[in-house]
This record gives sequence, structure tokens and C-alpha cells, in this order.
Amino acid sequence: MTADQDTTAPLLGQRDESEPTPLSTVQQARAIFQVSPILAIFSLLALAEFAAVLFGIPMISMYESAICQRYYAGVDGGASLVTGDRCKVAPVQRELALVKGWQVTFEVIPSILTAIPYGRLADTRGRVPVLRWCLIGLGLTGIGNVIICLWPEMFPTRLVCAAAVFMLFGGGAGVLQAVVFTMVADVTTAAQRSIAFSWISASLLVATLVATPMSASLMSIHPWLSVSVGLTVYMGCIVMTYFIRETLKPPAANTDSSSVVSAQDDQDKPTWHQQFKAGLASIASTDLSFLQSWSIAIFLTILLLTTLGRYVQEIILQYATKRFSWSWSQASYLLMLHSLANLLQLTLLIPWASSFLDRRFRLPPAQRDLWLARAVAVVFALGAVLMGLSSTPALLIIGVPLFASGSPFENLIRSSLTSLVDEHHIGALYNVVAMVEYGSLLVAGPVLASAFGVGLERGGAWLGLPFLAAAGLLVVSGVGLGFVRLPGKVREGEVDGSE
Repeated sequence: MTADQDTTAPLLGQRDESEPTPLSTVQQARAIFQVSPILAIFSLLALAEFAAVLFGIPMISMYESAICQRYYAGVDGGASLVTGDRCKVAPVQRELALVKGWQVTFEVIPSILTAIPYGRLADTRGRVPVLRWCLIGLGLTGIGNVIICLWPEMFPTRLVCAAAVFMLFGGGAGVLQAVVFTMVADVTTAAQRSIAFSWISASLLVATLVATPMSASLMSIHPWLSVSVGLTVYMGCIVMTYFIRETLKPPAANTDSSSVVSAQDDQDKPTWHQQFKAGLASIASTDLSFLQSWSIAIFLTILLLTTLGRYVQEIILQYATKRFSWSWSQASYLLMLHSLANLLQLTLLIPWASSFLDRRFRLPPAQRDLWLARAVAVVFALGAVLMGLSSTPALLIIGVPLFASGSPFENLIRSSLTSLVDEHHIGALYNVVAMVEYGSLLVAGPVLASAFGVGLERGGAWLGLPFLAAAGLLVVSGVGLGFVRLPGKVREGEVDGSE
């Protein structure tokens, strides 16, 4: 009801039938989120990340415990609960690294297989249903992992890899990320979009910063307490999707004859089989001539190597508990340190460095981002070296934030890479980039798990082998950036006005 209507309506008396009925509590909550879908999306993401941290950190401890129980059951009968240093023996830790490595590989596969079908459903049925399905599939996977860890004598821990089959419902984390970015793009302008995407990253980091100490506190009581709270919060995220407004804009209504036209269109609509064949034909006809560029080939190789190298962050907690005999709750604070460094890099360091280069050297954005990527690569590799050589906790604590400072590297590479193709090839280029990154993720887990296994067998300084291997990949990437040459003129709109 408008303000004018309020001044003319009677204070008492029969309510006009056109006046909306009072909203219930549930309807009020729905109304709030529908007024501001961007707020709803950020809130949902932050809560989901909060739940994932509460759930994820103790689950690594649960994997270790389950592997430990099965190992000692075969060695000495496993009559009693095995905990503590007995679970830090090389065979148990090697199996834990292997399980986590292959788990990443199996969890990437559903996103690769279902990205296109769910992308089409998001464009036809709506973004919110696909978002809800993603969350449900991820939740079912988590519950499956819990069941496997609850009965280690019945289920081998390696079955957590098979639990990823539930991600076929919804598409997993890859589809979830794509849907979220699409929803944000739906409700923001081009000028607002980059800021909104940055806020997505910031909201995830803040959620991690809050959840990490809470998870550590709950784990000090019992790891299952943190897992239970995480699952409860995650179920709340699924419920939240019923209150989020659909961001897919409905097709514009035409004249009264639109229903007749729509019926005719439905009859002429191609079947899924025809759409699939058309999609294959489209892929086959895609112009990939830009891949002949030497600089683009270098950039794609660098993305492949850095994605492999970055995966080593997944074993930081296991590395700390093994090398320094920390508890999992103590090691979890490294994750908070990692997130804090990420947040500072995102909100302060990179914006300041970009502004400084703009003022001092007046470089085009692509050239500026290339120089920033070169600087970040040095810090990135240095952090990996310090973690790999950390004979004391102090070196590890210094190395973790330095390694985390490499978080903007891939985005800086994408920015520079985009300047090498014309606008008509950007979509194809980004598809190739996604294929490279997913391809490297498929092998990153098993490869670095094998490296960690070698370090466990040899012991001592060899324990840091995965981090030193990652440092080598990052050094090669940094050197490769020195051979990249961007065009003298960039596309219109990329110059900062210095001309």
C-alpha cells in the first residue's frame, strides 16, 4: 500500500479485499530475502561455508581414526579404541593422504559430467532449483562419509570416494559455484559485478575465520560435536533456498496470441537428443585458432601447474599434525591464518598494489595484472618452500600466510589472458581454461598424495616433499611469466585513460 493510500484509508472498519493479508513469520522471512536477493545469496554462501568448515576439519580426523582402527585391527586385533600418536605411523598417514587425494578426484567428476545439463536446467527451470539440488547432493555425500566413518569395521574408508556419486544429483561444487555466480550476475549491473564477485570471496573467507576457532573448540570436546553442528547448519542452508527469489528473468509477454505461438514453439522444440547432437556439433565447430598463440599456450600451462601446486594446501593440516604432533584442533588454526591472509590480500594488498602501479606507471590493466602475477608468484613459491622446510612451527606459521598470498594468482592470469583474444573468442577461451583447471584437479590429489607417501616412508625433512614439489611447479610458472608478451594495444575499454 502506498503512502497516498494510507492517508485516505479509514483507521477502523472493514478491510478492503484488495489489501494484502498480514504476513506470517515465514512469509515475512521470504519477503525480506525476495527484496534483496543479493543479500540472500551472500548469507546462504557464508552459512554454507561456515557449515563446511565445521564439518570438514573434524572429518579429516574421523578419516584418520577410521583408517587407524582398521590398520590395528589387522595388526593386533584392534580390541580397543586406538588414538593419539599410534595413528601417526606412516602406513596410516599414507592411506589418509591417498584417500583424501582420490576423494578430490572423484568429487570433481560429477561437475565435469553434469555441468552442461544442469546449466541448461538453470536457464529453463530456474537457478534456485538447481542451487537447491546442488546443496542436497553435497549434503548426501557428507552424510555418506559420516556413515562410513561411524562403522569403520564394516566400511573401508576408501568408500568415501564412492560417496561422490550423490553429487550427480545437483552436480557438486563446480555446478554450485557456476549457479551462484550466475545468480549474482542476474541481479547486478556490469559495473557492480566485479565488486559483487569480490564480496563473494570475502564472505567465504569471513565465514572460515569465524568457523575455524568454533570448530577447534567443539573438537576439543569431541570431533563428532563439530560434525553434528556443521550438518545441522547445512540443513538450514537447504531450507533457506525456499526463501530465495528466483533470479532468472521470465520471458517477456507479448500479445494475446502469445499462447498460440508458445504452443507452436513447444511443438517445434528440439528433443534432448537433438539438443545433445547440436551441442556436439557446436563444440566441434568452435574456433580454437587462438590456441596457436605462444603466449596463450604459456598461460594455460601456468594455470595447469599452479592448480597442481595449489592443491598442496589440502594436506597442510595433516602435515602439521604429523610433523609437530599437533592435535587436529590445534592444526585447524592454520586454516584460520590461511583465510586471514587471503582476506587481507583480497581487500587491501592487491587493490593497493593495483592503485600504486596505475598512479606510478599508468599501465594498461592487462600489463598491470601481469606484473602483479609475477610478484605474487615469487611470494607464492616462497611460502611453499618455507612450509616444506619447516623444521619448527614458526617457519610453518610464516609459510602458510605467504602461500595464501598466492590466492589472486589465477584471477590475475585470467585478466592478462583475456587481453590476448578478441571478444568473440572469450567464451571459448574460458571454456578451455575451465577444462585445464578441472583436468589438473583430476590428477592433483593422487599425485601429491603419492609425493606425501614418499616423504612419510623416508621420514625427516622428506616429509615436506609435496610442498617442495609444489614450490618447483610455482617457480616454473613464475619463470614462464617472464616469457609472456602481451599485445602493445589492448581492447577498447581496457586502457585506463592514459592515452
